[in-house]
Amino acid sequence: MVIEYPDTEARAAAANAAIGADDKHKQVKQYVNKLKSAYGDGISVLATIYNAIGENIYFSASKDWHGKLYTDSSYPKILQNGQWGGFLHCKNDAAPSGTEAVVVFRAKANGSSGGRGDVVIAWDDPWAPGSSNKAYTEIGEKDKYNSAWDEVRSKLASSGASQSGFGFGLYSYHSTGKLPNS
Repeated sequence: MVIEYPDTEARAAAANAAIGADDKHKQVKQYVNKLKSAYGDGISVLATIYNAIGENIYFSASKDWHGKLYTDSSYPKILQNGQWGGFLHCKNDAAPSGTEAVVVFRAKANGSSGGRGDVVIAWDDPWAPGSSNKAYTEIGEKDKYNSAWDEVRSKLASSGASQSGFGFGLYSYHSTGKLPNS
């Protein structure tokens, strides 16, 4: 039986309530851990993403400052509402560096007739001893970030281990640790 929800907000609420349902997060963590095992030692970000905005989100862009997407990994091209995705971002080969990058997903702006917003998810997992992991998220106008990489990096540098972002009727939470409700 398929349950139809009347609007974006109802679909988002249903997806948020089901964030831990059916062991979906456990399955995506197993997938990312399998990528990490294949990659081996070295600094890497084992990323999981959950979409609970009530609409599909689509990969739009990415930028690597340090590190790279693991060869056998890719950013999710599309995440349906209520779907988990995952990827592995790792340090550059034979380099004493960490991983610092940003990925942008495009979403339909809530309360908008066809308007789009971009959701930024950035991280810094540095190599230097004593340094701290950082997470940054922001929601902005469609295509804003195509030329704003330096601005995002500056905001990431002054962020902490977790961050929330609001904009265009959308909400994003990004953390270097455990997610709420998972």
